Amino acid sequence: SQVNQISVIIEELGKAATDIDVVTDAIREISEQVNLLALNATIEAARAGEAGKGFAVVAQEIKDLAKQTAQATNKADEKLHWMQSKAIETSKEISLITQVIEEADQAMNTIATAVEEQSASTAEISSNVSQASSGVQEVNQNVSQSATAAAQVAEEISRVNVETSAIADNSQQVAAKADSLSHLADQLKAAMARFKV
Repeated sequence: SQVNQISVIIEELGKAATDIDVVTDAIREISEQVNLLALNATIEAARAGEAGKGFAVVAQEIKDLAKQTAQATNKADEKLHWMQSKAIETSKEISLITQVIEEADQAMNTIATAVEEQSASTAEISSNVSQASSGVQEVNQNVSQSATAAAQVAEEISRVNVETSAIADNSQQVAAKADSLSHLADQLKAAMARFKV
């Protein structure tokens, strides 16, 4: 949620830079018009001869100010374009970070599911072992029913083997997901490192 908020702020900064770009364009146009007026004033002052010398000095000052304004506007434009490019780059990096976070969340959910399945399998194995123990006791108590009890014990042991295999499979899944989560964490760390000054 915080990453998404940062993304919105970056987009707003980009829009603000665009709005400022419009203002600097207007300033540049005004500067060009002032420069043109100063040039015309210089020409008129030259036509006026001696009487227009003072006006020619003022016109030159206005022309210099217009030139300085144009230079400052160009520098502002360079900074604005830099800000816009950095805003775009930052927005892309934030999108990558968001993607890594989502993948990590999915991996965590998968691991949680695998752990729950393993817990259920362990409980079932415990139940089967208890049943097998009861079967052994029944064999000791009832020698006449030893064949039946032995069959039950074999069946329960078979179930234990199946559940043990299930635990092994689930453990492999947990290990695989843990590796995947570690990889995603490395990606996230690398992405976040780009924001360090």
